[in-house]
Amino acid sequence: MKRSEPKKDEKVRGKMMEVPIEKVFPNQFNPNVMDEKEFNLLVKNVQEIGMAVPITVVEKKDGTFMIIGGEHRWKAARLTGEKKIPAVVYREEDISEDFIKFQTMRLNMIHGKIDPKKFIDMYNSLSNRYSEEVLKESMGFLNQAEWDRLLSKVKAGLPNKDLKERFDQVKEQIKTMEDLSTVLNRLFTEYGSTLPYAFMIFDFGGKENLWVRMDKPLFSTMKMIANECVLNKVTLDAVLNEVLIMALNRKEEVTEVLKRLPKAKIPGGVQWPTEAEVQKAKPGAN
Repeated sequence: MKRSEPKKDEKVRGKMMEVPIEKVFPNQFNPNVMDEKEFNLLVKNVQEIGMAVPITVVEKKDGTFMIIGGEHRWKAARLTGEKKIPAVVYREEDISEDFIKFQTMRLNMIHGKIDPKKFIDMYNSLSNRYSEEVLKESMGFLNQAEWDRLLSKVKAGLPNKDLKERFDQVKEQIKTMEDLSTVLNRLFTEYGSTLPYAFMIFDFGGKENLWVRMDKPLFSTMKMIANECVLNKVTLDAVLNEVLIMALNRKEEVTEVLKRLPKAKIPGGVQWPTEAEVQKAKPGAN
């Protein structure tokens, strides 16, 4: 049964403090993205006046801080060399995960665009527990102006012109959060083959993750390997693990491959040099 209202995190107040920037990490469901021009202005502003607006975080039991709102400000502060960052800090035991998701959406509607796929993931994680009205109210979309702004931000976050044009054609039919999720799922199903690449995501505990970009030929190869796994009754996970171990044991051949590959410009501080991480580390990245 869906709740008519969310569980109240009553009279919860965050504590203002400075936290070590290296202990801060972004949440995995933030749907907000920001273009290069906006981000460059943000970095310039932080350079000129510092962090005028604190980020909002929840302190985890291991002493790290997960961002609820302010991911782009945190990225800008890292680029400008800040060691500490002002934050409104909530204790993990005082607030629910749903509260964090609702606040993430509200706080991140101020700037940037909405990543449609992350929006779908967030909606799906909440829609089986809350009514349509509660979802709209809790995320701040109860009035028409805010709802229209959400639709505009979702459209801006779509990856290509075809998707944006198709979204415009059906936008007037989108009256509810469920409608929006359904339309986005349908668009990605219909137009997924037109996208230039996909990602393979390696996740460890929700805090560390790698996004490995795959073009269409590589993705087709992965599907072929997956089919072989089915025929041989083994998991793709096990095969990839064995391939990586084989690579470690054949260092000379791996070295030759590394020499042949085109060189990439890797920004300082990148631990995992995937295409996604390199792009994120560049000034102006989302």
